[in-house]
Amino acid sequence: MKYSIIVPVFNRPDEVGELLKSLTSQTYKDFEVIVVEDGSTKTCKDVCDKYADILSLHYYYKENSGPGQSRNCSPTHGCGTSGRRTSASSGGRFTTAASPAST
Repeated sequence: MKYSIIVPVFNRPDEVGELLKSLTSQTYKDFEVIVVEDGSTKTCKDVCDKYADILSLHYYYKENSGPGQSRNCSPTHGCGTSGRRTSASSGGRFTTAASPAST
């Protein structure tokens, strides 16, 4: 079963980097990471780009609306104003990540 880890983030590129680094060490590999940037002025796009070839990673930027809408955002609902899909379309189960990178 494939899992989707949804990470809402606001101005926390360092914490997103720590999270993505940790995810590269996981033994279970059938997951994708969806980072939803919630209107940050200090984006984590460059951090996500560093992991694009290592993880199944999707990056989306949207205007600030708070953590709830960002957690509920998914590629099928067109949440992002600009997106970078670095793997096949999402499928499987969605899981919200509770991390220091949350808004």
